[in-house]
Amino acid sequence: IDHIEPWYPSGRTDLGNLAPLCAPDNKWKSRHPDKVEVIDQPDGTVTMRFHRYPKHRPRAWARRQ
Repeated sequence: IDHIEPWYPSGRTDLGNLAPLCAPDNKWKSRHPDKVEVIDQPDGTVTMRFHRYPKHRPRAWARRQ
């Protein structure tokens, strides 16, 4: 379980601010908070999008001839 918005210095520690994350995602989110997009869904849930790679990164298979 991880805080959606960081609990320190002023975040909440209630159920509305918690989300299940695996250990690697939790660690990555802590190290790269500027690369995590929190999206509020119409049904009241929250989605987190992790931007791990540059948007214009060429794929290895695209360079093959």
